[in-house]
Amino acid sequence: LYKAATAGQDCLSTTAGETVNAIWSPSENFSGLQVLKHHHSRHTDAAIELGHLKKLKHLELSGFQNNKISSWQKLKLLQKLKLSNIEGLKELPRSVGNLQSLKELYCDRIEQLSASLVKLRSLQELHLVQCEGLKQLPTGFGELSSLTKLNLRQCSSLQELPCDFHKLLALQSLDLRYCYSLLRLPEGLGNLQSLTNINVEGCRKLITLPDRVAGLSLMKGSISFC
Repeated sequence: LYKAATAGQDCLSTTAGETVNAIWSPSENFSGLQVLKHHHSRHTDAAIELGHLKKLKHLELSGFQNNKISSWQKLKLLQKLKLSNIEGLKELPRSVGNLQSLKELYCDRIEQLSASLVKLRSLQELHLVQCEGLKQLPTGFGELSSLTKLNLRQCSSLQELPCDFHKLLALQSLDLRYCYSLLRLPEGLGNLQSLTNINVEGCRKLITLPDRVAGLSLMKGSISFC
């Protein structure tokens, strides 16, 4: 039912090739697993139990139902999490704030972010892609002091960025492509001296950038209004 390719016992990549109606869980032989990429190619009703993978650092799940995924929030050593095309995942749970080792987070199609997200002080990359129902980022977003890359591509309902956005002093890259409802950027954006790349392509309601943005050391071709 599953095709799996392994490299030692620290990395596992699986694909559900047929309909599955069971609980899927890596065996005890994979208790030392550090990387798990689990995708499906057809319909699956399999429940996924991950809580025993205590050493997992990199997790990618794609194409499953949200209510079938269990215990990933307990993976304390997790550094990279990618949740793609997860049916029914509208909001990240509060427990995501417990993943204090997390450095990279990717989610698509969610509609709301838990306030606990701002507790992820080690987070360096945040990718929220095609979250067309997402209207705002959580209060305290500026507390993500390690954030270097923020990708909000095609968050088409997002109208503005948080007022404490100027606190993201480590931010280097900001992708706002196709945020069709975005009206303005925060004035404090010009204080982000590490920022070298801004892309606002397709932001039809965004007419100008804050005055101080012109003083940033932006890389050639990094700003686009097209």
